[in-house]
Amino acid sequence: MITEWFLSLAGGFITWLIGLFPPATAVPDWITSAAGYVQNVINSGAGLGAWIPWPLVIGVGGFQLALWFGLWSVKVIRWLVGLIPTMGGG
Repeated sequence: MITEWFLSLAGGFITWLIGLFPPATAVPDWITSAAGYVQNVINSGAGLGAWIPWPLVIGVGGFQLALWFGLWSVKVIRWLVGLIPTMGGG
């Protein structure tokens, strides 16, 4: 009975919160025309290959992501081993 009251209270609060926002009638124009803006940015950056060594940038970024993923993997494995009661851990 108390649980029902708390659930109805939460449901009323959520209904009130949703009622504060106006109803969505249509998708805004700036969302539907975003492809043109993205294409413009890509075209503007197309000539940067002369000054930025993209293969080197991609290689360094890929190495950093792989190193980050590897270190997080070690951390997750240590955490999982720490969950085993006989293996210790904190």
